[in-house]
Amino acid sequence: LIEPKPSYHIDRFPKRPSPFPMESSPEPEPPATTDGGDAGSADSQKVAVLISDEVAALEELALRGSWRTILEKVSQARSFSLLRYPHEHLVYLTFNAIALTKLRRFTEAMEDIEASVENLDSPSYRYEAFPHIYPNRKGSMVPFALRWI
Repeated sequence: LIEPKPSYHIDRFPKRPSPFPMESSPEPEPPATTDGGDAGSADSQKVAVLISDEVAALEELALRGSWRTILEKVSQARSFSLLRYPHEHLVYLTFNAIALTKLRRFTEAMEDIEASVENLDSPSYRYEAFPHIYPNRKGSMVPFALRWI
């Protein structure tokens, strides 16, 4: 008997790991509210899910090479003040810098980085500086890609 050769479809290949930061990093717990209201916590959970979905969308766009779309999404997130936690600012800054670099807009990328962060080794970019947001986490929250650029 001759067995037919399997046809290879795209779903048979394993998904390659993302070269971009924070893919597998869990979202931090939202700070506890003292007023006991559920409306604020429900809104904060919606924003956390939205940010998580947006980061996944940014990763997908980067894998496709849609750099201009990434710049638009980062600009929208910044203008609507959706970024609440320090690591979110750094992740979006990293995507913005990578997109600008890929579009050969090196000066804009450096200006954006310099305007947004003072020193990547600053204690303000360490998890220990925010124990109420990142309990039991230690180390730098600066993505390697941002340091590399």
